[in-house]
Amino acid sequence: MTADWLEISASAAEDIEGQAGEKPETRNERLSVKLTPSMLRRLEKVSERLSINSVTCAAVAIGAWVVQQEQAERMQVAVVDRMAEILEQVAEQTAAALPPSPK
Repeated sequence: MTADWLEISASAAEDIEGQAGEKPETRNERLSVKLTPSMLRRLEKVSERLSINSVTCAAVAIGAWVVQQEQAERMQVAVVDRMAEILEQVAEQTAAALPPSPK
């Protein structure tokens, strides 16, 4: 590949993340990506080792990155939700342990 850009699939994440037995979506959305010449050479080397063309390799890489970001976001939400539960429990226990305020 001699161009410094690649036409790649914007739906690669769905292809990677598809459920077992589920027909993957067709990759028909295009995205133009500019790469440095050295990055393009590196991508081509990886593609050759995997025996796939560089466009497919780039689509898979983007899809994997998107899935990773989505998983990280879900994990952050889960951690914050759990921390909120724990803080609520601590607040309840602290309130129960305090003597009643005089009136």
